[in-house]
Amino acid sequence: METKANFKGFMAENIAKTYLYETEMLTIYEGNQDDFDFICMLKTNRSSIFGVFLKASQYTQAEILRKYKEIRNQSLKTEIPVLMMYINPVDRTGFFEFIKDKLAEQLTILDSKNLKSAIAQLNSQKAQ
Repeated sequence: METKANFKGFMAENIAKTYLYETEMLTIYEGNQDDFDFICMLKTNRSSIFGVFLKASQYTQAEILRKYKEIRNQSLKTEIPVLMMYINPVDRTGFFEFIKDKLAEQLTILDSKNLKSAIAQLNSQKAQ
């Protein structure tokens, strides 16, 4: 059973990396186990960084918001914005949200266009 969970986590991690690299906006670093799964830095603005938490999940959006509420609340306490990615490793789909000052009421469907737009918006908010 643990092997299956590890495999799903491995698959979710690779799917997340693919989406992050497809934006062509980021330098991606591995996080440490106590911190984030990844640390991302904008290529055009090295002072713009965010952490990435990754969850392999086959839950619906409502279930994700309920099940991961505590982790999401903890993310509000970090010093940098957090990208939460909820990846379904079976069908290679998912949701994401940026957590900065408050929790979102809805998640965004994970696709390259949505992710790139959210990263650009995060960067523009930081510039203001």
